[in-house]
Amino acid sequence: MTGALIDRLLDVIEEDIIPKTARGVERGNKLFGAALLRKSDLSLVIAETNNETENPLWHGEVHCLKRFYELPKAGRPDTRELIFLATHEPCSLCLSAITWAGFDNFYYLFSHADSRDSFAIPHDLRILDRCSPCRRAAIVRRTPTGRASRCGGWSASWRTRSG
Repeated sequence: MTGALIDRLLDVIEEDIIPKTARGVERGNKLFGAALLRKSDLSLVIAETNNETENPLWHGEVHCLKRFYELPKAGRPDTRELIFLATHEPCSLCLSAITWAGFDNFYYLFSHADSRDSFAIPHDLRILDRCSPCRRAAIVRRTPTGRASRCGGWSASWRTRSG
């Protein structure tokens, strides 16, 4: 990562995301925000902030994606041509949204630990801690013959249907 890219990302956070986030916090939203920049020239495509008072799913990153997909399709860049910038390390919801939208990158300023320690927002680490035992568990699957087989993944079991 070059110094010019770092400078540009910090400028976008300061000049484009923080003003929106400050207004959002006044309305009761959290301080998470995101922006999309063109890889080619680092120009801003869109910046947004958390809007959970309207919808609990409108985390900063997801709300940014929502607004991005509201842009006219004819002028909307392909996600592979963009940089995804988040003020904070994306939670599992946002990380999934970023991935499903087709981004091949993302940058963030504050980690989950920073969110907990500096902003008193520990939720992401709590969720990851609660899911950790699930990730280590194996799935037990019943084959049509009733034999059990194991594969890594979430702790769960299910039966397959025959016929």
